Amino acid sequence: MYEIQEPCAYSTFPFNLYRNRLRGQRRRTKPVLVLPDYHPLQRLEVAVDPRYQPGGIVLASKVGESPEYIGNRPFQAGDSPRKIDTRAWARLAIPVVKEYHEEYYCHVAVVLDTHITKRRIPKRSGYPNFEAAVSLTASIADWLSRDERIIDFFAAGPDLYVFRSGRHTAHFENLLDILASVGHCHSNPFEVITPALEEELTQTSSVVFVLLDWDEHREKLLRLAVNAGCHVRVFIVRDRPVSKSFAEAQGWAGQFQVFASETIRQGRVERL
Repeated sequence: MYEIQEPCAYSTFPFNLYRNRLRGQRRRTKPVLVLPDYHPLQRLEVAVDPRYQPGGIVLASKVGESPEYIGNRPFQAGDSPRKIDTRAWARLAIPVVKEYHEEYYCHVAVVLDTHITKRRIPKRSGYPNFEAAVSLTASIADWLSRDERIIDFFAAGPDLYVFRSGRHTAHFENLLDILASVGHCHSNPFEVITPALEEELTQTSSVVFVLLDWDEHREKLLRLAVNAGCHVRVFIVRDRPVSKSFAEAQGWAGQFQVFASETIRQGRVERL
């Protein structure tokens, strides 16, 4: 995100002894968003099981939905007359309505790691690992948005970003706008992101982690998702060896995949 300053004009008229600055009328300028560069994935293996979503009709679009019939119950005040089961009414001699369940959806969370230690010195173009992680997150979100899934995006930097898209509630382009605004942070963000993610885990089918390293704080966040019964996929974007071995974690969380930033930048990651 680039904030464009108002234009200024300078003049040395008439004797080139002094330089005067001239400003036009002050106007509010809109920031320029440079969306992250990403390469579409050909395949992404993410296990998703429909989970109960409280207020699902409000949280997700009903386009294309076919509510599931789950049984009958006695008519109550406020029930829609369209749900009355006339055959059951004739058989039982009391008004009976049909019950439907329409609040089960495939819910996937994508967590972007933005934590970079202060010891890391940025290059002229920034931090390659972080930029590659943002690109990989965009590729993952692009793949997930092709199906009818609810997608929650979490990123903790100077601010906590929580964004929901999918099922016609928001568009993939909106998520790219968020990714364009997310910056790296030097303070530990997991103390902020963990409580926000924990509230959603009971309704989440799978969690995709895009990490920049592996240590105790990231392991705690991953274990929280696994203990909640969520399927997890872990991708680490790093050019150097990780701070802590993840061999033990692969035993209870599944296979980890590590990518170099140049591999992602060149678009060589096609299947995950």
